Amino acid sequence: MNKILLFMIGMLLFLTGCWDRIEIEDRGFVIGVAIDLPENESVEQHTSQEEANKPRGQARFLATYQFVNPAALSGGTNQGGGSGEPVFNLTTEGDTIMEINRSLATRTSRSPYLGHTKVVIISEEIAQSKHFANVMDFLLRYQEFRRSTQLMIAKEKARKIIEIKPDLEKLPVMYIQSVGQNNYRSARMVAPTEIGDVHHDLLAGSSYVIQRIVGSDKEVKVAGSAVFHGKDNAFIGWLGEEETEGLNFVKGELEAGMLKVQVEDNLIGYEIKGATRDITVDTSNIDNLKFTIDIKSEGNIPESLETLSWDRIDVLANVQEKVEEEVVRITEDAIHKLHGDFKTDAIGLGQYLSKNEPKLWEKIKDDWEEGKGYFGKSSITVNAEVEIRNTGVIIKSEPVQD
Repeated sequence: MNKILLFMIGMLLFLTGCWDRIEIEDRGFVIGVAIDLPENESVEQHTSQEEANKPRGQARFLATYQFVNPAALSGGTNQGGGSGEPVFNLTTEGDTIMEINRSLATRTSRSPYLGHTKVVIISEEIAQSKHFANVMDFLLRYQEFRRSTQLMIAKEKARKIIEIKPDLEKLPVMYIQSVGQNNYRSARMVAPTEIGDVHHDLLAGSSYVIQRIVGSDKEVKVAGSAVFHGKDNAFIGWLGEEETEGLNFVKGELEAGMLKVQVEDNLIGYEIKGATRDITVDTSNIDNLKFTIDIKSEGNIPESLETLSWDRIDVLANVQEKVEEEVVRITEDAIHKLHGDFKTDAIGLGQYLSKNEPKLWEKIKDDWEEGKGYFGKSSITVNAEVEIRNTGVIIKSEPVQD
């Protein structure tokens, strides 16, 4: 009998439930976060000596959380007498992001929950400062954030982006996320960058890029990219839209897109249906590693502003050559910015050496982007091969005759 009693008491210890459980109806679901520096820079005047004596960070942050209003989405009414909008934003300032997160609980009846956050937008000011590493530390460390949460860098205030009011979408953050996932249609944006991707690059010491976003009152544009150094998480600079397109080509991460190419006296459109890259390297001189990147692409011609006879082999060959020249031009522009100006290997050549030349990589990895700067000393040659699969449903484009 005593053994049974002890067994029952022991089982009760394991059936106490979740001590920190919050009922779902009491949660405030945050779907987006925007992080800025305060307007008055980093130090806010305290209203009391007690506040002034509290521990402080080196900067203050301004964070805007976008909450979902389930009642408005379901067509119900707010018991609290709210406006009935499907989302509402709360903005708070604090010395740390976690302090901001906790202080929001004093302003809303529902405890903020970040487990469903879709997008975190970080301002250019934060990215350019040493505090970007602190923000990333919180995003990686805090258990509520999922590794699939998407990151974007705003070419302005992040708060301005998250406060847009799109005409056709109820949830601004979901609209922003959807635009950021259109890289399969546009070559001028990099693939969506997730928190887990940045963590992987930081552990590997690999430089990386994050999508750039700009916005107006009702819409956003995701194009171009922000470049970060993998060793210290420092912002290096921006790649423009065309340079980002070139980067996608040399990284072999281009899914689709459109190139406009000059042929004779007018333009034709080349619709990219796929692209691959192959890297080879001459390691005979460690102080001048010679990389060759061979790009292969295939696509269609959906538009031709130049009068051409597409059924002629020489015409098709000439257009393919012009497209190849354009691919080489935009990739060389991207390489010039990353290799020549930034000295930052967001191309992934170090990763290639790590996989294919491990002994050499062990010897030079600490001096790849820094120290002796083997990346900056290397040379990179790009070749392109284009195949046009389809020229459309007509084989000849001519002016209409009266």
